[in-house]
Amino acid sequence: MESVRDEVDSTVRDVAANTGKAVNIGELVFSLTRNIIYRAAFGSLSHDGQDEFIAILQEFSSCFGAFNIADFIPWLGWADPQGLNTRLEKARRSLDGFIDTSSMIT
Repeated sequence: MESVRDEVDSTVRDVAANTGKAVNIGELVFSLTRNIIYRAAFGSLSHDGQDEFIAILQEFSSCFGAFNIADFIPWLGWADPQGLNTRLEKARRSLDGFIDTSSMIT
């Protein structure tokens, strides 16, 4: 719970430092959410590696949202004509490697 307060305090300080200037609320909320999730997942105050982590999650999201012909014609699942299985395996290996590396640092 303290980590959430720390991240919210940091965001409030950023907004206060930009008094009188336009602030992108969407970006602030995204950044706050990303920081809280990263800190909860890896217990790290450092934001190093967040860009890599986000890229991996975006690849998973892209794969999960993609049209997969095997969902509609199951007997084509073995062929993987769109390469989704290959992309998912690569993303999983990337996430595993990232987690292993991050757990050694913290």
